[in-house]
Amino acid sequence: MNPSAGGGRATRRLRPVRTALENWRTICTRSLEEGIAVSARLAREGAVCVAVGGDGTLSSVVGGYLHAVESGEVAATACIACLPVGTANDAARELGVPRQLHKALPGLNHPLHRILDAGRIRLPDGREHYFFNVVGVGFDARVNDATNERLKRRWGRLAYIIAILKQLWHYQPVHLQLDLDGQRIEQSALLVAIANGRSYGGGIRIAPFAEFDDGCFDVCLIEYLPRLEFLRQFPRALRGEHLGHPAVHSWRAKSIRIWLPDVEPVSVDGELLYTSHLHCEVLPARVPFALPQV
Repeated sequence: MNPSAGGGRATRRLRPVRTALENWRTICTRSLEEGIAVSARLAREGAVCVAVGGDGTLSSVVGGYLHAVESGEVAATACIACLPVGTANDAARELGVPRQLHKALPGLNHPLHRILDAGRIRLPDGREHYFFNVVGVGFDARVNDATNERLKRRWGRLAYIIAILKQLWHYQPVHLQLDLDGQRIEQSALLVAIANGRSYGGGIRIAPFAEFDDGCFDVCLIEYLPRLEFLRQFPRALRGEHLGHPAVHSWRAKSIRIWLPDVEPVSVDGELLYTSHLHCEVLPARVPFALPQV
């Protein structure tokens, strides 16, 4: 459990989780790295690891599991579940996990088991990161960079909307190069999203046709839009109706490389990396999930 998830609201919800899961261990983590280390250890033990937090917490648990897989140490009984108590909870929502704990917790006793995809990011310095939901480059990553914990504590999901409006007044397009399974594209863009799941940023359905188990990423590129046009189209993006706009391009790919002219923030399931080049590849049917039946 990440006690700071949801602007600190997760701490207040810890008691009902402990009460409902009385035969389970509760482990509080204070950083992404600690979450990865704990979940990797639990995967080696063959435990069901329940990520209690937001998208970042779930991503760290998936990352820890995949680290154990890569080292050949994961036990056959290891599995992942989640309880959404974060700010956005986009991945859990798309998986059908109820935000209300009194609905989600009983369903973990007899869960539905699914094997889902994940993604891996390789950076120029050799570092690797795993992700589960969406990687964002450009405007959305800068918004995430500007959405601090103080805003999240005060406004919750509205913090993302506030940060979007602030960034909108001085944002400039980023000129980037894309390689999609060998197809090279050069484009000035507002943003690029590499999506395993459908939504991010507190409900923006950036990839409305993405599936967690189809073996591909959905890639969405939005060209630079004037401010007023952006504001007109933003409600459509919330509903996943933006794909018909002439400035919006989408593809499906298994391997995506992005080159940027300078070091930029990159949003990885809500956490931030800073780089000028990244390589994302899909890891199909790699992560066993236990989803509550409600």
